[in-house]
Amino acid sequence: MPAVPSKKRIARKKPKPEDALPAAQDWRSTDEQEVLRRQLRAREERMGIRNLEGMHPVFSNFQVKSDSGMVYQVELRDVRERMFSCTCADFRKNGLGTCKHVEAVLIYGANKAGKAGWAKALLEGSPRIEVMEDPQYGLRVWRGQESLPRTVRGMFDVHDGTLLSRVLPEEAMDALERLRAADFPQLRISQDVMVWLEARAAAAERLRLRHDYEQKVHRGEWPPQETLVPLFPYQREGMLHLAFKERALLADEMGLGKTIQAIAACALLHRLGKARRVLVVTPASLKAEWEEQIGKFTLLPCRMVFGGRAARLACYTEEAPFFTIVNYEQMVADTLDVNSRLQPDIVVLDEAQRIKNWNTKTAQAIKRLESRYAFVLTGTPIENRIDELYSLVDFLDARVLGPLFRFNREFYDLDDKGRPKGYRNLQEL
Repeated sequence: MPAVPSKKRIARKKPKPEDALPAAQDWRSTDEQEVLRRQLRAREERMGIRNLEGMHPVFSNFQVKSDSGMVYQVELRDVRERMFSCTCADFRKNGLGTCKHVEAVLIYGANKAGKAGWAKALLEGSPRIEVMEDPQYGLRVWRGQESLPRTVRGMFDVHDGTLLSRVLPEEAMDALERLRAADFPQLRISQDVMVWLEARAAAAERLRLRHDYEQKVHRGEWPPQETLVPLFPYQREGMLHLAFKERALLADEMGLGKTIQAIAACALLHRLGKARRVLVVTPASLKAEWEEQIGKFTLLPCRMVFGGRAARLACYTEEAPFFTIVNYEQMVADTLDVNSRLQPDIVVLDEAQRIKNWNTKTAQAIKRLESRYAFVLTGTPIENRIDELYSLVDFLDARVLGPLFRFNREFYDLDDKGRPKGYRNLQEL
């Protein structure tokens, strides 16, 4: 009897993690897939990581330097519950509680702590007293409240650690800072707390500044406009909108004077002592027009930036005039130098539809610009698709519309291949 041939064993390939991700052209993406996407980037990209508090190998603050040269701060609060913080834009807006920098630090921390140390971190959690910003309640002691001195502990609710309503956040922070300064190493005040307090102070300051300004105009101490010629009423409203919203979009139609409104808002913030330097980013063909308009409507000095890299860098100095005028193409290479050298208080984007495509090099470079105030000027906030509006708002405040993957799920009607076929929830948008 002939031998029965043995069945050939077929080796099954182990699926790669990236196989769980939708194709690039498929806009359907779950939160779990987005977390995986960031974990893969953490493994693929080279990042420089440094522990800023050597006494805490896991539950510490880390500095992460990315390939782009940007530097971020990462906090690990709880590795089992996955409670983290990062100063990057993606972490602030994605709502996932993680980013590629956090995931890279987790890999780094696990390697440094070793198998036993990482298992202990997972099992026991952080030994630190964690003070953080709670989106609902404000300041909160998340862990270790019982270890605080009685005077400080009494400012927070004994059950959930939230700040008592009778205590001002600034008062509690003063007490916590004094405690930390008195050699209390187990206390950690999250980096998010300072961001929250600064935003709180800025909002209060905007209200106070506008009230004081309007009072001085009413009494005749200050002029009702900040230009050498009177503004139309709607232009003055545009000036106030930009100056006192801090980061704002002005979408008047062509010919209604968006340029003069932005110039007036910059001049107003100069009068209020809130702006020393302004960066105007405009198409190259409009640089001379901006120079002409600034000279026509104000006495504030300006400079146009031209030439090779060395010549441009020489323009980005603390001695720069009030207005520095550049074009979009220059910012692709110069963004980080503008941040470190010029340090503008205001960034004005003219014809801002130039950044309507969120994934272009120009848009990505512009969104790295740092300033307290930002004015976006465009007559066409939407030309073709609603994600053009997303890109403009993303520059002003990335948290307003959230991450693009969630925006797509919320406002696009997708077909069975994950491609947009229509819109939804436009009234909400």
